[in-house]
Amino acid sequence: MRRKLVIAEKPSVAATIAGVLKATSRGDGFYENERWIVSWCVGHLVELKDAAEYDQRYRRWDIANLPIMPSPWGYKAVESTRKQLTILHRLMAREDVGSLVCATDAGREGEAIFRRVYEICRCRKPVERLWVSSLEEKGIRKAFAEMRSDSEYDNLFKAADARNKADWLVGINATILYTLRFSDRSVYSVGRVQTPTLRMVADRDAEIGKFTPKPLYAVVCNLESDGVEWQLATRKFEDRKEAEKALAQVRSTAPQIVSVERSEVRKWPQPLYCLNDLQRDASRLHGFTPDRTLSVLQQLYERKLTTYPRTDSRHLTSDMEGPFASLAGRLRRMFGLDATCTFRPVRVCIDDAKVSDHHAILVTETYLRKLDEGERFGADEEAILSLIAGRMMSAISTPLVLSETKVLATSGDVELAATGSEVTSPGFLAVERVMLPHLAARRKGFASLPSGIKEGPTSPKSTGIVEGQTSPPKPYTDDTLLLAMEKAGTKEMDKDVERKGIGTSATRAAIIKRLETVGYITRAKGKGKATMLHATEKGRRLLEVVPEALSSPELTAEWENRLLRIERGEYDADVFEKEIRDYVASFVRIEGKDIPSRGGGGDGKVVGTCPKCGGEVRFDGRVASCACGKCRIWAKGKKVFRLGKEVDLGEDEVRKLLSDGFVEVTVAARRGGRTVRHVVKFAVTGYKDNGWATMSVEVLD
Repeated sequence: MRRKLVIAEKPSVAATIAGVLKATSRGDGFYENERWIVSWCVGHLVELKDAAEYDQRYRRWDIANLPIMPSPWGYKAVESTRKQLTILHRLMAREDVGSLVCATDAGREGEAIFRRVYEICRCRKPVERLWVSSLEEKGIRKAFAEMRSDSEYDNLFKAADARNKADWLVGINATILYTLRFSDRSVYSVGRVQTPTLRMVADRDAEIGKFTPKPLYAVVCNLESDGVEWQLATRKFEDRKEAEKALAQVRSTAPQIVSVERSEVRKWPQPLYCLNDLQRDASRLHGFTPDRTLSVLQQLYERKLTTYPRTDSRHLTSDMEGPFASLAGRLRRMFGLDATCTFRPVRVCIDDAKVSDHHAILVTETYLRKLDEGERFGADEEAILSLIAGRMMSAISTPLVLSETKVLATSGDVELAATGSEVTSPGFLAVERVMLPHLAARRKGFASLPSGIKEGPTSPKSTGIVEGQTSPPKPYTDDTLLLAMEKAGTKEMDKDVERKGIGTSATRAAIIKRLETVGYITRAKGKGKATMLHATEKGRRLLEVVPEALSSPELTAEWENRLLRIERGEYDADVFEKEIRDYVASFVRIEGKDIPSRGGGGDGKVVGTCPKCGGEVRFDGRVASCACGKCRIWAKGKKVFRLGKEVDLGEDEVRKLLSDGFVEVTVAARRGGRTVRHVVKFAVTGYKDNGWATMSVEVLD
């Protein structure tokens, strides 16, 4: 009997799918029964080749070798997961496997993960696409019943492939170019999305740094109506003399109330969560980094507690109306919302046109069942689950209704005004007080005005000038930076704001984390839970030399929009790649003209081969530098704390360190008035993200 091979993206997802298919027999790297074989990738099993794998001369970082433009592109197995790739290759080749099911994550990257494995294994068997939004059993069964040919997702793969190649072309060429421009032996990583994001943070820092506060003055008039004090105020003046002139007018002629307008104002609740919105609220309310939120959410999805996390949709499709109504009904009962809250029909969250690859994030029936059974969740899990469940009920709540009063008064040619609001129907606020206490506590209260205010003359109790000043822009936090990334390149009048910006919902967390890792941004404690993000000296130094286009959020947003159009079949992937190649060639030609031809390996004698990347290593007496321009070992002044002294490694010691991974050096130290010799072992234990080797130091006797 011919069987179908199902390939998931992660082992945990494969195990869940295998359980639904009753494929309980376990093999080496797969599950099976008489109808199905279920296996998995471990993230990306295949990647683009490194530059040096196209040509050995690229091992040395040299301006003369730029731009690096592979044609054709080459792919290779990721070494750390080669075993699983071999297993998949063997399974694809089995005679009893008649077809495949692509069950990787339902999105661009998931499609690319499967396609690259399929291609490198040279498989030609037919493929169906499993598009899963929930790992609950009925969600998986529904997805299997609705599978389509994977060829219908060709454009999705083309967009992922184009994005991957664009990032490679910009990243490797720009990183080499700007690393060579500087002489501090640091690697200056440049990325198609990360550099514009850094630009936004640095520009905000610059705005704050050059900001000079200006004084502001307002004339206030304190009154009393129905035993309640209230206040009229003028506009804010920048010139104190103008404020004093207005004050003199108010004191000489008591203000006359010329209008009292009362109206009803409705404030609608926020829609359901997309990933970006959830990451923003988790940062603002709980201090989570975007990466932390996504990590927790991915675990919840794999445990069947939430739906698919990497979504930029805030709505549901028509077929979700019934299931969502069921979930909402159970949440109402579990949290006792019937007595205090009012709701709209759940169809207010339904809009097929606004759902892209996946609908908004929801909790699942599995979560509700576990909650009902009294199961406890970890603190991070509880924080995220509470936000999602609370937003689900808030989104279908009735609007907050306010009774708003606007009072206008005049004193000669001086105008004064007052505004007050009073809650007449709490709407979604009632849900927040029960399910989202962190959010409810942060909301500002509403200041009301006395009901007895009428048109006519006033009798002020006191008048005066209140002084304030203009406020500087606020530093970016994860919350506000995610919003800025989402809106970059989007005009206010543009209605399609959900799919603009730089990066995607799935990648923005990794971009911010990457900027921290390479030392371009740093965090500082701010008010509340969130931390403030600032550009470092290294980040600012890079931005001083990169061309504006390479760090432009607007250009990157336009590239991102073209990737979306490729995904929709509206733009040609080959045209996009040519545009990126032309752009890279242009900035290399312009920016590289003043950089002399020289390798990244530096001067000095060749002392060996790099244990990390296999490149040629030269030693200049202080640093052993690899030809790739990144891998380096500091050899001068290694501190030996136990002996209280520093040790220099010479050329012979560095040679042995490179060949064997360690070297033993005899060191003389003074102890009790006499010289004692010790054997110290230096060993390379790994490499940091910035390319420097980490080294252990051990005194052997």
